[in-house]
Amino acid sequence: MGDVNLLNEIIAMVVLKNFKDNVNNGSVPTFYTDTEEEREKIAMYLSRITKGMVHDLENGVYIIVKH
Repeated sequence: MGDVNLLNEIIAMVVLKNFKDNVNNGSVPTFYTDTEEEREKIAMYLSRITKGMVHDLENGVYIIVKH
């Protein structure tokens, strides 16, 4: 079994529900939120838990990336 390398990979996406059509999540865990405040809160928590960085794609989508 090979090692899993999480460097420079998208760990998760946090998406406003009304922007669902902007993403094709494939195998990336995706969290849908009702409000901007909830999206920011979930992204912040996920980044702290995973030690990743949050990037705002400015289309209703945040991605959390492990650099």
